[in-house]
Amino acid sequence: MLMKKQKGKCTLCNQYFTSEDNLEIDHIIPQISGGKNNMANKQLLHNYCHHKKTTSDGSRERKSN
Repeated sequence: MLMKKQKGKCTLCNQYFTSEDNLEIDHIIPQISGGKNNMANKQLLHNYCHHKKTTSDGSRERKSN
């Protein structure tokens, strides 16, 4: 569903997904920041893009505290 919605592209780097890519589902607005756990708040990202996003939005640090 997310793959089709995003037309096969990662919303962070705008590159097409390939069969070799490791993909992760990300909450657009992190749950720790009040984001909901629904499809409207989810996106599919490359695993390295997901890591980059969670580091930059601060959700990674807040989870570990």
